[in-house]
Amino acid sequence: NSSSLSAGFAMVDRFDGPRISTLSVGYSMRIFDRASLQISAARAITERASNSMALTLVMPLDANTVSSAGLELRAGQNSAYASVTRNASDNGVVGWRVLAAQNQTGSRAEGGLNYANQYARLSGDVSKSTGQAALRMGASGGLLATDGRVFASQRISDSFALVEVPGYPGLSVSLG
Repeated sequence: NSSSLSAGFAMVDRFDGPRISTLSVGYSMRIFDRASLQISAARAITERASNSMALTLVMPLDANTVSSAGLELRAGQNSAYASVTRNASDNGVVGWRVLAAQNQTGSRAEGGLNYANQYARLSGDVSKSTGQAALRMGASGGLLATDGRVFASQRISDSFALVEVPGYPGLSVSLG
């Protein structure tokens, strides 16, 4: 059974407003088999000091899926949420997430899908809260043109090499 204790201090000296200092303390402990319970408290020190407390439960459901639920108590601004997320993998496994939340201003619901393979990453999210809705979609990938041929790939952001060795199919190439 493992646990941890943390403490922090942060200070922001804004050019257009008051200095804000925050003291925080947190405690995390493993419960059940793989779940963890996190408790945190913070005090913002400004002209109008405020306190907050949060309680979060994180529980893996399997190697790629995690659920979490939380409650935050702040002077008149209490909120709660629950979410489940399944990670996508680069071999074509679809990832998804769902979230439901509630606070004084109303409820919020979110959902999303993401997919990745050797050629591209695709994502879509939808959210609905009191008075507004949003849809976000994204795609990223790369095209490489060399030697009169075009190759599709995931986003190219680093150096790469295209190697062809006639007569040696399946030859492995590495950087050493």
